[in-house]
Amino acid sequence: LKSRNENSPGMLYRTVPATLALAPDTTYRVSLDYLCNQEGYFKLVAGRDEGSTESPPAEALFSNGSWQVQPLELTFTTDAHDDWYIGVSKIEQEKRGTIVIDRVLVEEIP
Repeated sequence: LKSRNENSPGMLYRTVPATLALAPDTTYRVSLDYLCNQEGYFKLVAGRDEGSTESPPAEALFSNGSWQVQPLELTFTTDAHDDWYIGVSKIEQEKRGTIVIDRVLVEEIP
């Protein structure tokens, strides 16, 4: 996935239950590699859709803007609901940044 010189606020990419069903009451680890040209402009999030107005309960910042391949990992536990997603969100609307994401792995942790 690549987002070039992104200027949109909020969620850029996200999963949907039809393509990645996250089971209720389960712990997951998401790991990926990324390139980013701006430090702290994007975050990896995990959260709920239905009826949730809060910020996602789990997030990890894409903190390296050196345009060198970096690993990122996020571990989270779903609650009793089945509407969880994993996504990439832009933090600030006024700033532009480019991010490339590769080698995404979602693992259930026993």
